[in-house]
Order: sequence, then C-alpha cells, then structure tokens
Amino acid sequence: MVCLTSSCNKYHGTKDENIYNKEVSGIVRRKPGRGDRTLSMSCSDKISVWNVLGFQGSLLSGLFCEPLYLSSITVSLSQHVLESSLQVKSEEYFKEKSQQCADFLRQALCERLFLSSQKVAFPFRLNRPSFHVVPCPSKELSMQVNDGKALACGYSIVWNTSGLHEVILGTTGRKQGTLKRAPLSSATEPSISRKGLMRLFVLIQSQLSPDEDFYQYSYLELKRRYAPYTLSKRLILSSPPFDKWSAKPAHLQCFFISKEFDSHGYGKYVGHYSSSSIPNEPQRVL
Repeated sequence: MVCLTSSCNKYHGTKDENIYNKEVSGIVRRKPGRGDRTLSMSCSDKISVWNVLGFQGSLLSGLFCEPLYLSSITVSLSQHVLESSLQVKSEEYFKEKSQQCADFLRQALCERLFLSSQKVAFPFRLNRPSFHVVPCPSKELSMQVNDGKALACGYSIVWNTSGLHEVILGTTGRKQGTLKRAPLSSATEPSISRKGLMRLFVLIQSQLSPDEDFYQYSYLELKRRYAPYTLSKRLILSSPPFDKWSAKPAHLQCFFISKEFDSHGYGKYVGHYSSSSIPNEPQRVL
C-alpha cells in the first residue's frame, strides 16, 4: 500500500477542512500522483470503503449473493525502521514496530468506519481482515529514484486460475509493453479496467437474461441498477470524514459497449461515450 495517508486517530476535523491538508488527521485525500494531481482518492480511503461495501463494486454486485471482502492485508515496514532494528539488534524492536503498524492499519482501514457501517443493511457489514507486517522488499523489487531512495514498485500484477496474466503500469493504468505510437489503443487496456469489466458483465447478463438488451445502458446506468449497493455507498459517503469524498466527473462513466461483428461472425466490442447520457447532477457519482 503506497499511499496509506489516513490517520489512526479519530476524526476531529470540521466540514470546511480541505482534503489536501496533510496536517489534518483522519480526513480523506486524493492521490498526489507523480506530476498532475489525480482524480483518485488515496488507496487507504478506497480500501476503507471496500471493508464495508466489498471490492466487487456496484457493477458486479448484482452478480454476487454477497459482497467480496478482503481476508488479509500485508504491508512492509519502511527501510528506516528495518535499519533501526538492525542497529539496535533487537527482535523485540521489530515486533513492536510491526504491531504498531498493524494497529495503525486496523484503525485506518476498519475502525474508522465503525459508526458509518452501522447505517448499512445486510448483506453489507464492517469487514475486519487480518493484518500482517513483513520486512521491506529487497532492492531488486523496488524502484530507485535519482537520490537512491527506494520507492514502491510501480507495477500491478493481475492473474487468475484460468490463465490470465497481465502486468499493469501503475502510472498509466495500461498493460506493460504499450507502444509509444499507440498508447491509447484498446489492446493496451487491462481486463480489469472499467470497460473490460463492463464487457464481461454484459456478456454474463446477456446469457442470464437473453430478452433484455444490456448494450443500451451506459456503464453508469448499469452501476446504478443495483440499488442496495448505491444506497449503502451514499450512506457511507454522507458521514464524516467520507463526506469530503471527491467524486470523479460523471462523463467519465457515461460510456457504452456496442456489439459489432466482423466478417467471420465473431463478436467485437467497442466502447463509446455519449453526452446525452450524462446525468443532470454530475457532481457526485456513486
């Protein structure tokens, strides 16, 4: 977890506090990014919400009987802590720092939502995964900057038991091996992108309900079809500190998957946007 910025302390902020204020503990924050500020909230804030709503999201909630929750979270201690433990040559020091880190994670990712989680109805609940702390990874698994400081690896690995294996660049969200002459090609899109998940969702739903045309709906419209998730997320984001959650522009989710056929009769899916599907109040998208 490369952006655990949430506090282990209880929220004491006011409604007018800025989500970019790094001196205030407990509030939600956007990822700073490596250049322009991103539109995404920090990893810790998103994982916190997952521990109530599940990481399947609203789109896939209609396909599962219950939310999908994380069973465990593993993080590494910083290089500074590891070096300090070696200097004092104390295993107890390492255990103490590991326990402090685990307690910090538990408060930031779970207990921070205890009161908010009381508002949601079954099947949603406050999930409490187990936390594990390990030594920092070796230099071979770290990225080095000019001053020699180690950074978390910028790659994400996606795999499943059916043979899928993708390496995604964290800075771009595209698959590794993307050519500079075609950086936005559909071939560079990972299978877990919004468009990729929507494509799979539409395929499955079309088989379950063949009489309904799911291609007529935008991504945003499909997400909102599962009312329990949408309502529960609205309740979570209406409570401090998550009432300062910064929503992404609605038009980024107002795209469609259209079905076309090539000369061989195989299905081909192309995503396109439509301004007419943008809701009247796009300031908050759930």
